[in-house]
Amino acid sequence: MLTSQLGLPPSHTLLLLRAHAFSHNISLLQAAREVLAYRLHLNGGPGTGRP
Repeated sequence: MLTSQLGLPPSHTLLLLRAHAFSHNISLLQAAREVLAYRLHLNGGPGTGRP
């Protein structure tokens, strides 16, 4: 889902999701559930051309 939304390779979106989970002290599974429930919206990060 993130790969499609952000137009990034799966390895990059996994890194973004892991970084979010770590920085918010939640599990990777919980972060993924938040994305699937449309409660978490990640951007592409610096240098991706995405806001």
